Amino acid sequence: MPGEQWTDETIVHGLRTRDARALDALVLRFYHPLVVFIAGYVGGIDAAEDVLQELFLRVWEHGRDIDPATSLRAYLYTGARNAALNAVRERAVRTRREAASLTREGDFSEWFDFAKDIEDAELRDAVRAATASLSERGREVYLLSFQHGLSYRDIAATLGLSVATVQTHMARAIVILGRKLRPFLALALLLHR
Repeated sequence: MPGEQWTDETIVHGLRTRDARALDALVLRFYHPLVVFIAGYVGGIDAAEDVLQELFLRVWEHGRDIDPATSLRAYLYTGARNAALNAVRERAVRTRREAASLTREGDFSEWFDFAKDIEDAELRDAVRAATASLSERGREVYLLSFQHGLSYRDIAATLGLSVATVQTHMARAIVILGRKLRPFLALALLLHR
């Protein structure tokens, strides 16, 4: 119906009743944030779009099983995280097989084509390095909060943690990032006087 406002609850109801408009509303609302989230795991937008397409298909196929009391955001981010991790594992297995095959054949030329000309600003590199220095769980909590805007409650549901544990991981992440990025913050303050 044109102009219809879809809430998380009406999307879940629509998925449970097999209303295709609910799937359209789900895709419109969550496509971009989920593809960016998945890309953080799989390393690229194209691969993330493939994973997300499969996730949306599974959500549609199993929509009748969604608990109406479930947070739709937490449900989707949990599914996206699991699908992304599965894709990474599958890619690692495929890469090991290909490496073994290339080693047997003695052709290493394809492996040298991975060099990329990516020009990142020094700050972007520093933020990336600082984020990478966090524990795996701390990094997940930080990215879900700051990049994807999930609440602590939704992060807790997504990762299977308590809200207090999410708060602890976030506090540690902020301290570590603040310490590692302090030189850049000081420079920014000097430049913007």
